[in-house]
Amino acid sequence: MKTVGALQRNAGLLVAAGLALSACYTQEISAEPVLLVDGVPRADYGTLQVSFAPRDATFQEQQANAAVRTASFYPFVDGRQLAWAGVDGAPQPFEVLEGATVGIGSLPAGPHHFEIRTAGKGPTVFAGEGEIAAASTTRFYLFGPAGAVEGRFVSFPDVVAAGTTHVSLINLLRTGQTLEVVGCSDGSHCAPLSAPLAVGDVFAADLRLDATQDWPNGRYVVSNGLGIGYRQVPNAAAPDPPVQPLPPDVYGLGAVSPNSTLTAAPIYMSPLGDTQASL
Repeated sequence: MKTVGALQRNAGLLVAAGLALSACYTQEISAEPVLLVDGVPRADYGTLQVSFAPRDATFQEQQANAAVRTASFYPFVDGRQLAWAGVDGAPQPFEVLEGATVGIGSLPAGPHHFEIRTAGKGPTVFAGEGEIAAASTTRFYLFGPAGAVEGRFVSFPDVVAAGTTHVSLINLLRTGQTLEVVGCSDGSHCAPLSAPLAVGDVFAADLRLDATQDWPNGRYVVSNGLGIGYRQVPNAAAPDPPVQPLPPDVYGLGAVSPNSTLTAAPIYMSPLGDTQASL
């Protein structure tokens, strides 16, 4: 989980972090078939990442529980446990932790059945259908309270057309606010670029970029010189909420270019519209 201002890490580091975290838990390979996953790109494959939002109702509860949270979860696809080959070639399970994004690797494109099971032969916290997009990174977001975890599959193209950026915003807010993507001519003149996004909704679009991406506060500039960001939809309690940046995604290959995907997945937000944490 990121708090505002924290740097995103690339997928390789996230995989390594996930493997290091695996050593802290009892590793299990189920008696069911195992699918060994690699990172080799193929035209008819796509890359899977799993992001699990904390199930705590508030940011304060999440902060209080983070240090003592020990549960980990195993991903399954089409009834097969996702695993990587250890040094001796033996399969080692991928583990998913609340508040983290884990890079899994390449899977065949197309529809699949996904399950997230609690390690230690615990309950299944999510089961449902999803699709891996070819030549793309598909991020599988898990969110919601314990006992009612939902999933969303959001894909980012591996190659974005020159002069454009792919913009992606998913509303994962446990605090319930509605969000919108906005374009701003300066810090105080902004207009919606999306419909209001309720919890679980996704905005995705390819937007033209201007020559410069040096807008104040780290926001990228799209066509007509508008800086792009997101905010809580204005309401009586927060008539002028702050605009939050849509930063370049660096979970993929770690390279930030003028046409990188811009993405945000906020989890907690204050009543006045300040993002407290995001994936």
